[in-house]
Amino acid sequence: MVKIVVMFLSVTGLLMAFGQGLLAHFGPAGSRPIPQQQAKSPGPPTPSTGPQAVSLAADASGHFSTDVRINNLFVKGLVDTGATVIAIPGDDAKKLGLNPPASAYTTPIQTANGRVNAATVRLAEVRIGTVVVRDVEAVIVPQGLHVTLVGMSFFNRLQSFEMRGKTLVLRQ
Repeated sequence: MVKIVVMFLSVTGLLMAFGQGLLAHFGPAGSRPIPQQQAKSPGPPTPSTGPQAVSLAADASGHFSTDVRINNLFVKGLVDTGATVIAIPGDDAKKLGLNPPASAYTTPIQTANGRVNAATVRLAEVRIGTVVVRDVEAVIVPQGLHVTLVGMSFFNRLQSFEMRGKTLVLRQ
């Protein structure tokens, strides 16, 4: 009888942990992250209906790479909590319709490839899954950057973000 009770409690605990894992991954009911196959065809933003949570899984190198919707268009982004602001490569900026004049490239920044002048811009909306931040500071880096870096100008506007093993959880 004791073995049956212990087995029942163990299975119940596992099911509860599994349910909590699903909730952490998918968020509360009605706030599902955008599936990868939908990420390629931009559409109108869906309204937020309460607290949002998104989980990102680390890749084999331990980096968090994800589709980021900026001003309703998708680019590949890499989470970089060491970056002060969102940094957008020149090619991605063109895809996003961000074309500041040459005279706007006055903000000196340090990249892995050296020092370069960037253009400071404001992004109307940055979205990762169901987490949305509006009016976000960013820089456009004309050279030396090959992927959009999602920096602290995005993360500082969240309620929280935390590492759980190889998972990064964003909460709004």
